[in-house]
Amino acid sequence: MSLDDALAAVDDALLALDEPDYDEPPEPPLDVNVATARLARLGRLEQTLAETVRAAQVRKDQIDAFVDREFERIGRETSWLRESLRRYHEAVLRLDATRKTLHLPTGDLISRMGQAEWMIVDEAALIDWLDAHAPAAVRRPPPVAPPASVDRNAMKAALVRRDGNKVVAYGLDPETGERPPGLIVNDPERRFTAEARLPEEEA
Repeated sequence: MSLDDALAAVDDALLALDEPDYDEPPEPPLDVNVATARLARLGRLEQTLAETVRAAQVRKDQIDAFVDREFERIGRETSWLRESLRRYHEAVLRLDATRKTLHLPTGDLISRMGQAEWMIVDEAALIDWLDAHAPAAVRRPPPVAPPASVDRNAMKAALVRRDGNKVVAYGLDPETGERPPGLIVNDPERRFTAEARLPEEEA
């Protein structure tokens, strides 16, 4: 057993003396030894999770590559088959224009006329022509002013109360202390971060 493995076993043993209920809010460590053990365990768990994610990504990449190859292979074959059947049905229709549906023992071949595709490539020129020849085809909605919106940066700069350079309140009129209607501001909270350091691997 390496020294790192031995230290990890000691840390786990310390934590196992009072295995917590992870569904309940934690109590602070009793002493620096327990805090050290918890931080070490945090680091090992995060490393295990990272290794699991890396392994899963490798397998996912392999599966994605396989699916891509199958899509290409099967897509090439199905496209060939569909085109051959389209040509067959097209040849049948040239002989008998009423045979828009062919019932075969393994399925049906169906042909229907599609809709015209309309593309406007110069709307201004088209509107000018329609104005003269088909004015009902031109829509002219009444002008609408854009709705007012809040400039968030300007609002944040205006609605703070300061004591010198220190902000002491957010979202209030600095003169009257009034909070504007329609605004909720949650004061900033102090954040704590635990960053575990794993023992460096020997070269």
